[in-house]
Amino acid sequence: LIGSAGNLVEWYDFYVYSHGDAANQNSSISIAAQSGSSYGPETTVNGASYTQSTWQEGVQYVLIENVSVVTGTVTITVSPSASTYAILNGIQIVRRP
Repeated sequence: LIGSAGNLVEWYDFYVYSHGDAANQNSSISIAAQSGSSYGPETTVNGASYTQSTWQEGVQYVLIENVSVVTGTVTITVSPSASTYAILNGIQIVRRP
């Protein structure tokens, strides 16, 4: 894909791990690319299921797929949801083929 400015567009998936150690310590995650595209918000679970040993999308982490990046900055915003804490445990960024 070629962007309007002639730059190569690349696509990424963002795995954002975002939950505290209490049931209500979930967060809301949004992504904004410098190109003007925005994604989300996506929210982790508010409830006791976050303690499961098998990690699940929407419980301990969110997946924001197909983020288009031409050039510049990608901003990840983590906001409080059920509590007053904005929790960010980790991020994985995967380039799509």
